Amino acid sequence: MPRCWLPRWRQVAFFLVVGFVAWNRRAVPQFSPTPLLSVHTREVIMVFGGEFAETDLFITTDGVSRSTSITGDRVLGWIVTRAVIHASSGQLAALRAALVEAQIGQQSGDCQLPVIVPFQEGIYEMTWYGRPFRTNSIAMSLGGDGQFCPPALVAVVRLLVPFGGPQVSP
Repeated sequence: MPRCWLPRWRQVAFFLVVGFVAWNRRAVPQFSPTPLLSVHTREVIMVFGGEFAETDLFITTDGVSRSTSITGDRVLGWIVTRAVIHASSGQLAALRAALVEAQIGQQSGDCQLPVIVPFQEGIYEMTWYGRPFRTNSIAMSLGGDGQFCPPALVAVVRLLVPFGGPQVSP
């Protein structure tokens, strides 16, 4: 049987160090771009027994968006869809300009978005991330009663569709 060139205690120490370095590389956090917006929607369309959809969308300042949608109805059951979308520089610039025009950091929400389908109800929650520790969360409703959202805020919501956000009425 071949003998190792290291004494037994050094073999153990060597493998402990190598194992720790390999484990620690996985534990090192990867730096990611700054967050820009996160959106959570939950909607129900009450036609033919009802259809349910819930979407989480996260957009970073480099134009990458990640979305997860869960949809369900009585026939198909639950369907999970995930997507990573890289927006063009034009789409990202248009979204940033709309955020500035809507004065997104000062919006209070508590308004109603126009619906795309009759009998559609739900919530639309958007969180904007500004400078460090400066955020604004806006809750909007789909359907129901109440005042409509300002046109500039509706424009922001419409611009989220290419990023993977749900559609609202034109």
